[in-house]
Amino acid sequence: MTRAITACATVLAMSLATSHAAEEDLTPEKIVSVGQNTYKIRVGGKLLDVAAERAMKRASEYCTGIKRSVVVKYRTWDLGYGYTLTWSCLPPQHAPIGH
Repeated sequence: MTRAITACATVLAMSLATSHAAEEDLTPEKIVSVGQNTYKIRVGGKLLDVAAERAMKRASEYCTGIKRSVVVKYRTWDLGYGYTLTWSCLPPQHAPIGH
């Protein structure tokens, strides 16, 4: 039983370390592609709302530049790494044309 608990704790610790290592690789304020039509940005700062607003502004500018709209996928906040936003850019919805 002790071995099973130790093995689970080890796997959990490795998982958390890998997750934080991925956040460390992000250059602050730089938009990076992390998959097909999926982007990520990390914004540092001590205030969550300020960092979140800055990240969303950058994401919106990026998508607007390619005539698309932001769709947020994930948001994380870590005092050591800052606010991280992951999003996609999708074509804007077209309003129905009335006759």
